[in-house]
Amino acid sequence: MWKAKHDKDIYILFVPRRTIECDELLHKNNFFFEDKISQINMDLVPLDDDLLSLEQPDNFLHHMLQDDDSYKVYVQYSIHRLESVYGKIHHKFGIGKIAK
Repeated sequence: MWKAKHDKDIYILFVPRRTIECDELLHKNNFFFEDKISQINMDLVPLDDDLLSLEQPDNFLHHMLQDDDSYKVYVQYSIHRLESVYGKIHHKFGIGKIAK
């Protein structure tokens, strides 16, 4: 399928997240090198000194029209990142029919 040239280094950068499926495909094609694969989480965008926004521009389309719940992973990662920086969030609230 893919042919790698041995004289060049290959680095893979996943945005917004790395998936198990991509890792499996890289293993299958002998391109999996843990030190050359990384990801950038570009989810929380600072809008002000005390305001962050979780940017998911296609969230409505994916959730409502395609019944895709993958946005929950991004919300969970974002909350975990906030807690790792600022400490445990004791009270979490959700608004809407599917908020749990």
